[in-house]
Amino acid sequence: QVKKAKDAVLRAILNLSPAQTRTVVKEVLFGPKAGVSMGVAGVRTIADLRLPHPLELYQVAWRDGKCHRDVAAEILSRLATTPLQDSQPEELKMFFDFFNLQERADDWKPVGELLFSALEQAKHCVLPFLPAMLPEIGLKSGWPSGARNCLFQCKEFPDEVIIGATTMAQHYRLARRAQRIRLSTDTKKDGEIFVKITHFWKPLERQLQIGSAGMQQCSMPLAKQYIKELQLHCDSGGDLSAESVAEEWLKFLALSDAGPNGEKAWEEVAEIEKWLKSRGSTTTAYLTSFAELLTQAVCQNEQALARSGPESEAVVNRTISYFERMLSVHLPEVPSQNDRDREEATSKVLTTWLQFLVTLKGSKKAFSALFSHCPKKLAPGFAQQVVEAVLVESEPDLVGIGWCALEWLQTFEDEENFNKVLGIGQLLVASSARGAPSLEATIAQL
Repeated sequence: QVKKAKDAVLRAILNLSPAQTRTVVKEVLFGPKAGVSMGVAGVRTIADLRLPHPLELYQVAWRDGKCHRDVAAEILSRLATTPLQDSQPEELKMFFDFFNLQERADDWKPVGELLFSALEQAKHCVLPFLPAMLPEIGLKSGWPSGARNCLFQCKEFPDEVIIGATTMAQHYRLARRAQRIRLSTDTKKDGEIFVKITHFWKPLERQLQIGSAGMQQCSMPLAKQYIKELQLHCDSGGDLSAESVAEEWLKFLALSDAGPNGEKAWEEVAEIEKWLKSRGSTTTAYLTSFAELLTQAVCQNEQALARSGPESEAVVNRTISYFERMLSVHLPEVPSQNDRDREEATSKVLTTWLQFLVTLKGSKKAFSALFSHCPKKLAPGFAQQVVEAVLVESEPDLVGIGWCALEWLQTFEDEENFNKVLGIGQLLVASSARGAPSLEATIAQL
């Protein structure tokens, strides 16, 4: 009989004006004698028919947080996924304080489950404050995995997402700490939540990438807080890779170089280097991938490279300084099993630096700095690599760099380099000698 009455009311609403529908929803579906199904149907009607001034109707159904849990879950789900007319987000935050009401603690789990299900299905969130609240809701409702999934599919509010991610990382670090000291839990429910927290991190680690396109919009201070939390996790013996933390931070910082915090970003790069060194986490393989990642990020940043004047020059100089530190400071200090590993790492960094200069069409002075960091043993192969790279670009200025590489190779005065010098000279002459001295001078030099 109740179902028949509900269906009759819903059919009648379709033929009413918005004002009449509001009255029916408020006095019948949300009336004191209305059941749970009537209340849920009323909430759905508000959103589906887009009734005017919906906040007032939601407040009637909410009953100061004392409504049935199914009605509460429907209201929270609708508020989280459907824009509300004539209302500011701050006005809706009080609804989500439901998870702070101790008298409703028994309802947190089913309401949280339905809220996360609605967010995952909608694949978006319309409330800017909600992403930052999701970890606490997930913890209290016993659904940290649901909070994680909803958090990282939210692309609209990067600052709030990174705040939520920082909270999740803190929860995990503290849970791991409690596990190590065998902290007992008081109730079975707390124990279940604890186990879920300690098992959901690995997917979190894979999903949160602050160096990704979506997260590049979050502010640097908030991103730094997140990284600091991950560093604390690593320093306390956690199972998170220090290299992966540093790599994500570098991606974020390298792309941030286009913004007003460019100089500050590179100060942070130096800090992360010190942190890796203090942990003994730096390896030759990691440093080479670090350099490649940096070059890729900076070269892809067309906005920064298109600039002219001191700002663009600063971007280039800071990047070159980074390569110099890599070759003169970091690589020599890295423990290595043999010299071959170190040579391969040095060669990879030199190649990455070369790609950076070719992309930017660097000056002779910039290439000279590159040559000065190349060991004698690697010089013949690297000189040919430079010439081949600049000839592909077909730029007269860059072809001139090829001749500079040839002159640099001759400074070693090594008989073993003689054939290499001749081969490179022939390669340059065959390129129509663009940017070269006269043919007579070239032959005399060779």
